[in-house]
Amino acid sequence: MVAYNKSSGITLIQCSEPGTEMENISVAFNSRNKDIKPVEFFGGRFIRPEALADVVASGSRANIGSLALCVATERRAPVSGELLIAERQPSASGQPPYCYTINYVGMDNAGMTIKADNGKKVPPSPDDTGLRWDQLRKILTVYLDKEISPDRNSK
Repeated sequence: MVAYNKSSGITLIQCSEPGTEMENISVAFNSRNKDIKPVEFFGGRFIRPEALADVVASGSRANIGSLALCVATERRAPVSGELLIAERQPSASGQPPYCYTINYVGMDNAGMTIKADNGKKVPPSPDDTGLRWDQLRKILTVYLDKEISPDRNSK
């Protein structure tokens, strides 16, 4: 699954193992600037901003799929240019039930920003993350460039 934001250039690739969200691996990167380091997420999934906006507007503690949202101190409706990744978190015991933390992936002048709705910072990915995803990023970026600006690639 691929999601991207035309205004920010943030792109998300999600590779899923059928039947288990714990096997999902996602990477967020900037399709316009390969020098901005990508970030990996494990055990999560992309969610549509409208789905979270509805939850925030209703003030309820809703589910994302079959899991509840974790208790959050900084949950909000997403802003323009952000992609959202719901990341599975274990309970205090490490056993089910689990819940989802929402990560807001955006851009600012310093590069890609990731803010979790629980107030925690998302740790940086290892240095080799970009290398592991580089070939797929290159292939997808060609298609995204055509989608975002068809005239730029018409020659």
